[in-house]
Amino acid sequence: KADGIIVTSDFLAKPKLVFNKNVEVVKNGVDFGVFSKHSKSEVNSNSVRRKVGYIGSLDHRFDLETVEYTVQQLPEYDFEFVGDLMNKSIEPQLSKYANVTFKPPVKPDEVPALLRKCDVGLIPYTCTEYNKNVYPLKINEYLSVGVPVVLTSFAHLPEFENIVRFTKGKEDFCSAIKQEIEADTSEKIKHRIEFAKSNSWESRAELFGNILEKYLIHKKSNA
Repeated sequence: KADGIIVTSDFLAKPKLVFNKNVEVVKNGVDFGVFSKHSKSEVNSNSVRRKVGYIGSLDHRFDLETVEYTVQQLPEYDFEFVGDLMNKSIEPQLSKYANVTFKPPVKPDEVPALLRKCDVGLIPYTCTEYNKNVYPLKINEYLSVGVPVVLTSFAHLPEFENIVRFTKGKEDFCSAIKQEIEADTSEKIKHRIEFAKSNSWESRAELFGNILEKYLIHKKSNA
């Protein structure tokens, strides 16, 4: 009965088309103005050890097996996990490794400065039917600061294919982290930031408004 439907991912849009042909996708955005204040301009070089970061809820979506394998294989890298430990099995499983630290959740305005210190950002979600619906907020947050992103192939996110590293399997995930850190450049950092800017909440709001206007025009023309 709706005049139109707006969803947040391509995967969510497909089943709705069976019931309504007016389905549009408006994906999550990023508070670019806040994050860009802490954007990097060059690769971190003031630390002997590289930092691999994750900021967000540590919940049922988290691929613990893949992350533990990676931590074991990369003892020369420090892994920092910041966020609410909703899955209580994660911390005892990973904290036994010397290169892993956990920090409690931080205020939203503290996130960009933490991300700036990272050499790569992770999104290690399990590849499940549930996670196919996910469009992670943190992907654009990492990019806004200029940080390379390594993630599992948990969802269909084609617009990011040339800007982040999608991986399949724990070995691929692990090697991608090393490759992204070692191959990072100032040009790549700049490219990530510019890409994230196009995904700001302001641009999403404009798209959302244009869709509503289209629905209204269509409704009036058929009144």
